[in-house]
Amino acid sequence: MSIIKRTFEDHYEGLVRFANRYLNDMAQAEDVVQEAFIACWKEKDELKTEEQTRAFLYTAIKNRALNVIKHEKVKSNYQQTVISESNNEDLLFETGVITEEVSTLFQKALAELPDQQKSVLTFAMNGYKNSEIGEELGISVNTVKFHKTNAYEAIRKWAKYFFVIFILLFIRGLR
Repeated sequence: MSIIKRTFEDHYEGLVRFANRYLNDMAQAEDVVQEAFIACWKEKDELKTEEQTRAFLYTAIKNRALNVIKHEKVKSNYQQTVISESNNEDLLFETGVITEEVSTLFQKALAELPDQQKSVLTFAMNGYKNSEIGEELGISVNTVKFHKTNAYEAIRKWAKYFFVIFILLFIRGLR
C-alpha cells in the first residue's frame, strides 16, 4: 500500500477537522483536503515517508484554507461594493427623477405667471437685488416687491404638487 493511500485512510477525517477549524464549513473543508491529496499525489516521488506526507498535507491544507478565506473576503467585499454602487445608482436615479419632476412643475408654474411677474422672478432667481431688477425692467423697487410677492404666492399654489411628489417618494423609500 502506498504512503499516500495509507495516510488518506488513517488521517482523512482528522485532516478534514483540521481544515474545518479554519473554514467552519465541512463541505469546504472536505474540498480543501481532497485538493491537498491531489497535490500530494503529484509530489508522490518527492515524499518518501509518512511524516513528510503528513507535513506536506497539513501545510497544503492550511494554505488552501487560507486561500479560501481570502477568496471569501474578496467576494464579500465585491458584493458590498456592488450593493453600495447599486444603492448609489438608485439614489442618483431617484434624485434625478425628483429634480426633473420638480423642475417641470416649477417651469409650468412660472409659465402661468403674468409676464411682469415672470421677469421679476427670473431676475430674482438669478441673484439680482430688488434695486437691480427695478433698473433692468424700468420699474420702482416697490413694484418689484409687489410682483415678487404675487409671483411667490402663485408658486406656493404649485408647491402642493411638489409636496405630494416628495411624500410619494418618501413612502416608496420606506419599503
